[in-house]
Amino acid sequence: DIGAGVVIQQVPVVGTLSFHPKIGKIVFDDIQRDIFNDRDDLSPQEVVACIVKALGKKIAKVVVEEIPGALGRQSKEAAKKVMGKSMEGMKKMGAKMKGMFSRKRDSDVETSPESSPVARSTGPEATA
Repeated sequence: DIGAGVVIQQVPVVGTLSFHPKIGKIVFDDIQRDIFNDRDDLSPQEVVACIVKALGKKIAKVVVEEIPGALGRQSKEAAKKVMGKSMEGMKKMGAKMKGMFSRKRDSDVETSPESSPVARSTGPEATA
């Protein structure tokens, strides 16, 4: 088995995309055709170059196929982080608003409906 590490930087929304695809076992159905292009007159250097090229193609194919899955996983993780931060912000804002509306101040008693002149003139002692 062959392993590889892939890092793609400057990906919109995600930032850096980093993953380790599992290449697995590399199999060639017809080595003469798939690696050497049906040529049998290659020099040793050309044989090595053809083998490296064929392996590179197989690895690149696996990496390209795994990019969407890795992008989806990291996008989901990034979205969860953003939602977590948003929820924290909403909780803090809610707590501040709750505190603003639930406090009773001394000045609030004077402006309450019961202490207004209209409430006093229409209250029970106004009719007695």
